[in-house]
Amino acid sequence: MSLCGGRAGFKIGHNTTLEPQLLAGAGKAQTYVLGSLSFRGDVQIDEIVASYYAGADVHEATSPVFNVGANTTDTTMIYFGAHVGGALWWDMSDNLALRTDLQFNFNPGTSLFLGFSIVLRFDPADQQAQNP
Repeated sequence: MSLCGGRAGFKIGHNTTLEPQLLAGAGKAQTYVLGSLSFRGDVQIDEIVASYYAGADVHEATSPVFNVGANTTDTTMIYFGAHVGGALWWDMSDNLALRTDLQFNFNPGTSLFLGFSIVLRFDPADQQAQNP
């Protein structure tokens, strides 16, 4: 199932960021929503920024239940889990970057998420430091 969503990052330390994320998808009469909260650390390696993160997840999965000779109903299950992952960032301009993520989710079950995204950065603290 293809997923689409977004995440925001809020600096809570020099190299530490709090990242809430929401992903959602639908297909073949099923829907899936993932909400997560991560703590991310960043390390500068030459031109690339490497990130590592971990956090907690809430999964909501809805699927149809077919009963012969009766109405079709939906069943929704909510699961709690956790994840660990890493990301690589390539700066394309001052406020734009390309990010690729590899995230391992566990509970319920296990899954591996590969994501590609465009990042828009708005960091007033860095801009103030550059323009006193």
